[in-house]
Amino acid sequence: MIKNRKRKKFFYILYILPFCLGTIGYCYYDHLSLTDAAFNSLLFYFLNNGNTPDNYMVEIARWTAPIVTASWILSFILTFHKIVHDLIARIGGRAVAVYGQTDDAKKILTQLGMRGIACGVDAISGVKKYILLGSEDDNLRWMISNNHMISDEISIFSRVSSLTQRKATGNLYLFNENEIAARLYWKERFLYPYVKENAYKYKIVFLNFNALSKELLKTALQMNIFSPKQILEYHVFGAYSEFKNIYHGINRIKDTVIYHDSEWHDHLDLLSNSDRIIICDDISLAMNVLFSISKIRIELLLNEPLFADTLDQRNRIDVYPYKATSMTPEHIINEDMLYHAKMINLAYANMYSGIEKNEKNLQAEWNKLNTFTKYSNISSADYHEMQRKMLEYDGYSIHQLKSDEKLADLYSNLEHIRWCRYHYLNNWEYGVPPDGKNKDIDKRIHKDLIDYEELTAEEKKKDLDNVLLMFSIDSDMNRN
Repeated sequence: MIKNRKRKKFFYILYILPFCLGTIGYCYYDHLSLTDAAFNSLLFYFLNNGNTPDNYMVEIARWTAPIVTASWILSFILTFHKIVHDLIARIGGRAVAVYGQTDDAKKILTQLGMRGIACGVDAISGVKKYILLGSEDDNLRWMISNNHMISDEISIFSRVSSLTQRKATGNLYLFNENEIAARLYWKERFLYPYVKENAYKYKIVFLNFNALSKELLKTALQMNIFSPKQILEYHVFGAYSEFKNIYHGINRIKDTVIYHDSEWHDHLDLLSNSDRIIICDDISLAMNVLFSISKIRIELLLNEPLFADTLDQRNRIDVYPYKATSMTPEHIINEDMLYHAKMINLAYANMYSGIEKNEKNLQAEWNKLNTFTKYSNISSADYHEMQRKMLEYDGYSIHQLKSDEKLADLYSNLEHIRWCRYHYLNNWEYGVPPDGKNKDIDKRIHKDLIDYEELTAEEKKKDLDNVLLMFSIDSDMNRN
């Protein structure tokens, strides 16, 4: 903000400089009156140069004033173009306003094309979607100052450094590019064929444990669920202590997370026998690993993969450009996944409270949820994409899923495992509340955090209904 004010002051000085130079030159050298000198200097802005001046100050003014005039005309054209552009975007009803003076904001606006509108400190009338890409403090200040403009029809997507313990109310959606990148990575890499071929055993190694690696691990535990009997191992090297203590509920998940105190080069046998080695934003580490161990491949996730093709042994590296992949309007807003998540919630509202299924209640019921429950539904919608790919890979149809009791029971079981893992990652545990209810949010206990086989038939049916609901939404969306 301060830089912008300084820049404006600088341009204001440049604008009046020819006028000042010309006036001084005419007064001092040509001995004109102040009014005549000022009038003659103003004419320079309109290309009325008059006679060739006989002093250098007027000469400079004569050449620089038309440049200032040209800049005014250009500024007017650009401003007019922006007004027309923003008007067209708002009339179409698909406008997305982007707030922030960051490179990411500029890239998102470019990707949005005619839909994108650069947003300042004030909300824009008629725009129903906002992406906030300033600092967390700036984003919060923007929301507070524009609170009077925000209604149920407006959706706000605000970037945060972490989703842990953040509160998202109403139509406020929080996102983090590392979390988006992690979800996209596991969907695109889709390990099911490899895990199944390997008798549902798989070993993944994280060789550096930065913010992206942590999101990759948390997301993997919720998405890489392929069989109730699978044995997946996640090995972690790096600064894990804080993560391990914060997410202590991971210990309740049957897939094993192993934290290593020693350095990776003390475990070359482990790396040689692993199925996937993941390195995030550390080319030097990748080169050392490839040099130390032959006949292995590594997954290298890079923010800026510009120089990846120049790396030695490039044929042994799978580069994943996570920033370019995740930071797009499509993945930030992610309308399909949000619609699935909201439909899950509305289905439960209809089942237990008799809420009518319609578009109005879809959003109204969603707004009633706390942040934890919202992201539980989002996690379910996310995992559904994996189940859909699994079903397609095995050659099954949705009709077979509905009619084959054994297959339906398997997918219900997997969804229950996902549901349990979401709770464990948020440090919930099994427990029966004294009031006889299913859960106690404050104590983080739930009576259904048990194995699928121990559930009642009614609870199993809920998991199956959830799975079938997701596939029915797919069918409806494909028809539309």
